[in-house]
Amino acid sequence: MANQRARSKIASGTLVVLVAATLPGCFPYLTSYVYLDGPGVTYKRSPCYDGAPVGVAYEKNSVRFEVTLEPHALSPLKQAYLKVRAPRSAAISIPEPTALITFRGQGKPTSVHLQAAPLDWQGPYVEEMRRKSPLAEYRFVFIDLPSIDSPGTLKLPIVVADGAVLESPIFTFERRSYAGIVPLNC
Repeated sequence: MANQRARSKIASGTLVVLVAATLPGCFPYLTSYVYLDGPGVTYKRSPCYDGAPVGVAYEKNSVRFEVTLEPHALSPLKQAYLKVRAPRSAAISIPEPTALITFRGQGKPTSVHLQAAPLDWQGPYVEEMRRKSPLAEYRFVFIDLPSIDSPGTLKLPIVVADGAVLESPIFTFERRSYAGIVPLNC
């Protein structure tokens, strides 16, 4: 009986030490992600930690663009997307909302046209953020994006801002591995 109590105390103590050690700590993780690259881009990372670069951003004529082919786990958008942010006074249009993705996998290149469907994103505090922001935001999700298992290129649809045609750079992409440490309280 005394032996059983001692073992129970040791097990309880071990559990308390393990929980106490991990609460303020961090956990290692390994993941794969789609790495996008292009001229003049900055890399977008998960907002909670300095993780894998899950997307890119760039700017043309005061219009800001953000694109990803595979959003991170904390993103409210679970599909590949294009965000366009422009001054509220700018007239923005996408005459042909189709992106072109070309895979350079086994054999010859395969091209796929992706429909960029507008998304009226709603969430907590979204309306208040929209009213306060000097920028209007347009979100598009890519419909029927195939699995990305081989490298390739991405050409986004042309965006017209106040009559000016804004062509995106041609992005390259590939699947990569990433190992990192994420804080538990993230």
